[in-house]
Amino acid sequence: MKISFIIPAYNEENYIGKCLEAILNETKNFPIETEIIVVNNASTDGTKAVAQNFPGVKIIDESRKGVGFARQAGFLASTGDDIAYIDADSQLIPGWIITAMKKIGKKNVVAVSGPAIFRDLPIVTNIVIRTIYYLAYCLKSFAIGANLIIKRSALEKIGGINTAFEFYGDDADLGRSLSKVGRVVFTFSLPVYTSGRRFKKEGLLTMGVKYQVNYIWTLIFNKPLTKTHIDVRPQAAAPEPNKTNLNKLNNFLLGAKALMAAAVLVFLFHSPAGTVMAARADNQVDHVFSYTKTTIRKIHFHHYHKPLTYGQGVIPDF
Repeated sequence: MKISFIIPAYNEENYIGKCLEAILNETKNFPIETEIIVVNNASTDGTKAVAQNFPGVKIIDESRKGVGFARQAGFLASTGDDIAYIDADSQLIPGWIITAMKKIGKKNVVAVSGPAIFRDLPIVTNIVIRTIYYLAYCLKSFAIGANLIIKRSALEKIGGINTAFEFYGDDADLGRSLSKVGRVVFTFSLPVYTSGRRFKKEGLLTMGVKYQVNYIWTLIFNKPLTKTHIDVRPQAAAPEPNKTNLNKLNNFLLGAKALMAAAVLVFLFHSPAGTVMAARADNQVDHVFSYTKTTIRKIHFHHYHKPLTYGQGVIPDF
């Protein structure tokens, strides 16, 4: 088994280094053959020179500007059984490979994608964006091209990446095409850190509307509504993830999950309909209990940085 990491890069000299460092650190901790391919996509800055500083990283040039051209060029140059697409301004989190391999190894799964955590945006903005992810999660073919692993055989069946999409709508087109040959899984357990530079430049509302409208437009009309986009390339180096904000975001999301689980328990035991459902699905109730317990333990660990013990009297075992 071999994974090919493909990183499309247009004028990413300030970000590509951190991206490659994260991938190399992750591959050191997982005993699997990997290759890393940087696609220098018509860059006019020092992107190629930065990538050349990393031994073992393969660099290819694609003169036709556009993420579709870059991803397809990387795919054609790759030799892996699984193709992992990561954007140049993104960074893998520890354990990414293990999670990705577990998910894509399941029956009929051909692609696995996860959300982006915007390391340089406020926690409130990340929560709003995460809410959008939850809404899109309802779509069976939802995928994010900046954080995606695909079985090579599936990508070959659909003819590779559709190069007609330069920016908007590419995720929708790829996810839909892949869903025709197998299951496309979106999981919140496979996040990456990424840059919020586009949201900073154009605004959260503007970009949120653009992404959603073009996603839906592509699913209906097979092409994006917005034909052009702005290249946002800050001159400053890639910022480090804000650990405080990330911890707050994790705690908020865990708390929201606990509240939802508690709401389910209240419904099951304090409403006639819920009582009937509980009587018919004891195993589901047990699952909710277990999920609630696990979630509370995670909240405690994130807050106090140590496991929850019964001696503290916080919560008994269910």
